[in-house]
Amino acid sequence: MEQTWRMTTPEVFVDHQAQKRSGHMGHALVRCKNGDILDFYSNVDYDRVHGHSGYGWMEYRRSHDGGRTWDQAQVLEYSRRVYDEGVHTALCEKAVCTQDGTICLLFQITDASLPIACEPWSPPTYIISRDNGLTWSEGREACPAKGRIYDALSRGNSIHF
Repeated sequence: MEQTWRMTTPEVFVDHQAQKRSGHMGHALVRCKNGDILDFYSNVDYDRVHGHSGYGWMEYRRSHDGGRTWDQAQVLEYSRRVYDEGVHTALCEKAVCTQDGTICLLFQITDASLPIACEPWSPPTYIISRDNGLTWSEGREACPAKGRIYDALSRGNSIHF
């Protein structure tokens, strides 16, 4: 099946500047098994490091029509909870959907006490959804090594990062 692509007129997806917030870091995008698109973005401090910090949490919007229109923003509760605890931030940089429809979000965990709040890194974490991103699991450690996950893919029902 050949797909036809077309460019659309650019529009502001999230106007962080109007709320004195920023959108640095956290930029995952995934197509759900049902065809919906979930677009994840950060909601971070505007004044820390001129908006280039990771001090904040993740939100997302859903599209049912291939990205032409988007539902209202939803706070990703796991990320907000980590931020509210005041020790770390949890920014979602990768998302994958497995063959059975399980969505996995992978998070960079950083030190919230430092101005940039982008590092040092702690062990990365993940959450999953089995209902096209309507509900999410609690966070779990993805691996014991401290670091940042730079890429991820799914093959069948396995996730590689």
